[in-house]
Amino acid sequence: MVLGNLLGNSALRIAVIEKQSEVYPIPRATHLDEETLRNFQLTGLMPQLEKHTCLFGKMEVCNENGERLFEEEIIQHGAEHGYAGSRFFDQPAFERILRDGLNRFKNITLFSGYEGTGISQNENEVSVQIRNLSNNEELTLNGKYAVGCDGGRSMVRTSLNIEMTALESAREWVIVDSILKDENEIGRAHV
Repeated sequence: MVLGNLLGNSALRIAVIEKQSEVYPIPRATHLDEETLRNFQLTGLMPQLEKHTCLFGKMEVCNENGERLFEEEIIQHGAEHGYAGSRFFDQPAFERILRDGLNRFKNITLFSGYEGTGISQNENEVSVQIRNLSNNEELTLNGKYAVGCDGGRSMVRTSLNIEMTALESAREWVIVDSILKDENEIGRAHV
């Protein structure tokens, strides 16, 4: 979605293939650094996206009685890339905005609810086979380039026999999803 939005103003005809027909409602990522925010800025969607971010700050973990169990400052100082530190973000909201952002461009076709099933190339073009997950209709898309932005279980990488180097986390961590009891506290909620 990001690359489609970045290339939307080009003269290229672009096909974006997205396996999920709807935005997945549960976040799988929690924060963005300043450099990544600059990439999002280039999409032209930052005014909408920024509303779904929150600067790092103080984190408090409280029990059900409101007693503080743990507190930590996680503020990052400096604005090396034009943004004041990393931010937490709402991934489903970002995905909705990025998906809707593609509608700005007549040269982009979104194949939502399709999965890539194969890729091949010759000296002149690349062909990507896709399948509609709702009716099993198969299509072949031809072009000069194919870009695989398809994650850890990449069909593109597998089809082209490209190995993936797994990187280990620098430290152990946990993601906690929570429901606020008092929606007036939303400005303080970062986790």
